Amino acid sequence: MKALERKGGDLVAPGIDNQQTGPMRSQQKKKRGRKNKYYKQIDQEDDMEANQISGDSDNDGLDNVKEEDNEDDEEEMQKKRMQIEMARQEAKKKADEEAERLRKIKAEQALQEELKKQKEIQAKEEQLSKQRAEEKRVVKDAQDLQKNEEDAIVKEHNASKKDLKKIESDKESNFSKALIPENAL
Repeated sequence: MKALERKGGDLVAPGIDNQQTGPMRSQQKKKRGRKNKYYKQIDQEDDMEANQISGDSDNDGLDNVKEEDNEDDEEEMQKKRMQIEMARQEAKKKADEEAERLRKIKAEQALQEELKKQKEIQAKEEQLSKQRAEEKRVVKDAQDLQKNEEDAIVKEHNASKKDLKKIESDKESNFSKALIPENAL
């Protein structure tokens, strides 16, 4: 039937358009590959050039490409290493700066604490010196008071002795007057 459709078209199925004649007509082959009709000759020339460049070895041309790739890779790796090293140095620098800043803060705090301790020690020394001065004053006052009391006691004792001597001398004179008649005098 398909053969009849291809040739006559309307013999078997009158009224059907030629567009729907079958699946073969709607699917045409797509051309793929090279569009140049001299592709075999071009391929052959490329092969000859490659053989001339490489000489006896088939992999020399590819080795050069690999070496260039390796050099590029090495350069990239070197750049990455340099970047990593720079980042490491930067991080170390920042860490050192932070450590230095913390060390300065600790040193300043230690200095402040030392000054505070010195002030406390100085205040205690002043308090002790005032207390010692007060004790010395109290001791001196006590000694002066004791000396004044002793002097007062000594004066009183001396005054008592004088009074006693005067009384004795008055007694003796009264006694001697009593022994000596008044007429005798």
